[in-house]
Amino acid sequence: EGEEDEAEEESELLEELSARSDASGASAVSTATSSAVSSAPSGALSDLSLDRYPAGTPPGVELLRVLLRMYAVLDPEAAYCQSMNFVCGTLLMYAPPEVAFRVFAHLMGPLGFRRMYLPGLPLLMDCLDELGEQLARQLPRLDRHLQTFGVGPSLFATQWFMTFGLDQFPFGMALRLLDLLFYERTVMPLFRLALALLKKRQRALLAIRDSTEMMTALRRLPLDISDDKIEAFFSRDVAAQKPKLSRPHILSPPAVAGNGGADPFPAQA
Repeated sequence: EGEEDEAEEESELLEELSARSDASGASAVSTATSSAVSSAPSGALSDLSLDRYPAGTPPGVELLRVLLRMYAVLDPEAAYCQSMNFVCGTLLMYAPPEVAFRVFAHLMGPLGFRRMYLPGLPLLMDCLDELGEQLARQLPRLDRHLQTFGVGPSLFATQWFMTFGLDQFPFGMALRLLDLLFYERTVMPLFRLALALLKKRQRALLAIRDSTEMMTALRRLPLDISDDKIEAFFSRDVAAQKPKLSRPHILSPPAVAGNGGADPFPAQA
């Protein structure tokens, strides 16, 4: 009986979230918060920086928990995976909860980014393998140098792909990247950005002879772009990267199980 009650509660909460706000603008999410917060994904908030994310405040914490829980109900195959919290938390900074949830669900489903978080992390694995091939093809000297340290993309670029840099990039850079991901509707901007960062600091990386220093330098690559240089970096360095992927399926989201790839929250007339 307890499981049935919980399932019914989740169904009702999901219905509230998917419904449009009424004319007064009242938030369906905020009315659902108190009953859903206790069943939030464990650890969903522990990695968030309270300085960066207003979701670190008590009301924001509750909203983020509800949205992540509701997505797990909507998409039980992906459910909750670490790193989703950074993306969802950022959307909550700029949109009402109902809109943030719809945008997050659209990013995961119709745009195909849920594959980054499915069991086995299929899209992440493909992206890291592809980045390794692009590195060997476009920056062969740097690739060979990194191989002498046993360093591959999985050691420095995993979070770039899983959180879209929201936990490691300067915030302005991560937001610019997020804009491009929505605009282009594929992971291609991530490849262009990663290659641009590596190419920009290639000379300095080639001069490193210590493995610890190399890992530190790779993790600091995004931080070497100051806030006042971010726009120029995107317009010049990132835009200049035009990789031809050997795994074109990365750019074509498959149908989403359960709804055929359709947007779970289509626009209402």
